Amino acid sequence: MAQQRHESEGFIRVEKKDSKPNVEICFPDGYPVVVVFPGQGSQFPGMGKDLIQDKETSKAYKEADRITTLPIGDVSYDEGVYLEDPLFSRLSVFVRNNAILEEFKKDPLFNPKILGGRDVGFFNALVAAGAISDEDGLILVQAEAEAMSHIAQNVIALSIEKDSGFSGRDIKEELRQLKENGLHLKAVDSEKRLVVGGFRFSHHRSDSVIKDLKDKGFTVSTLPGRGASHTSLMEPIVEKIEEVLKHVSIKDADVEVIANSTGLPIKTKEEIREEILRQITRPILWTSVVKYLENRQIYRIFEVGAQRVVIDPMTNNKWKDVCIGACTLEGKDSKVLGLYLNREEDLLAA
Repeated sequence: MAQQRHESEGFIRVEKKDSKPNVEICFPDGYPVVVVFPGQGSQFPGMGKDLIQDKETSKAYKEADRITTLPIGDVSYDEGVYLEDPLFSRLSVFVRNNAILEEFKKDPLFNPKILGGRDVGFFNALVAAGAISDEDGLILVQAEAEAMSHIAQNVIALSIEKDSGFSGRDIKEELRQLKENGLHLKAVDSEKRLVVGGFRFSHHRSDSVIKDLKDKGFTVSTLPGRGASHTSLMEPIVEKIEEVLKHVSIKDADVEVIANSTGLPIKTKEEIREEILRQITRPILWTSVVKYLENRQIYRIFEVGAQRVVIDPMTNNKWKDVCIGACTLEGKDSKVLGLYLNREEDLLAA
């Protein structure tokens, strides 16, 4: 490890799978570090239990219950509840992300230069960047989730993977055929993985579409609770979010926030408002996010949470030589609050 990192007291402990199990990492001021937040799909039963049991992090759940008038805390605490309804899954993910963020913000070494977030995690990035308040973030996430819930029972989402990777021609041809079956692109997660969504069709037709994809050599799986977010099918809810935005305060961001729909940085309040609306109906281009970071020669990525929802697609791109560690805040060693990805030669540099 570089000497300056030994001299500075790090706030993160990385448990590596090699001969150095307890490497302390600090984020020195001035170093370009990206912090990203996961979105829908990172939820799991009891996802808020560890945080709700803590006096400090439980505050985020109490505040969320008050603002939304929904039992976010109870639903997040219950290990017997799988959060498929977009209303509770999206709100629960947003609140968990924010609760962890508040813990990290207490340490002066936590000073990210670029922020990003998949799906609902984008709103956490806006909060972290000072562009919107926690409360306005909750209001926006709730409004979007409530609108989505009305059609959630009639939509389906599929993950489509190809070991050899997709070429541009592959993607265009497959998307053309899928669109004929009512499925639209939701996300380009990596060079090997696409996510599509659309209105649910008959059981027979669904089996036929999936069989056809598998016959072509694709690995296909359904994604419960994802639906058709980030597709043109969400166009009817844009007007509602436009109305909500009239009552939300948006400021210029303190640092760059990477837009889901383009993979490019935004910072002004006008750009942020535009992206809030645009990402409703446009797919998440995570490969574009990775390309932007590579072009900036930024390889240190910190993902809030412990599900590897954001980091895994990155390692499926060109980042072959990476080190991933489970990170905890000092004094909270029983709680995995984030994951740290880095090029291995950089992490272990003498």
